[in-house]
Amino acid sequence: MIHSPAHSPDRPWRGVLVATALPLRDDLSVDHDLCRALRLAGGERL
Repeated sequence: MIHSPAHSPDRPWRGVLVATALPLRDDLSVDHDLCRALRLAGGERL
């Protein structure tokens, strides 16, 4: 089996990328106040 340098079994796991439409704070919690403000302003319903 051939492995590329970026995906070698000798290298540690790098993590997961996550995509969300929710506004997040710096601590990665959901900013519910901003969600509410966006809904009131006519934005997408979250």
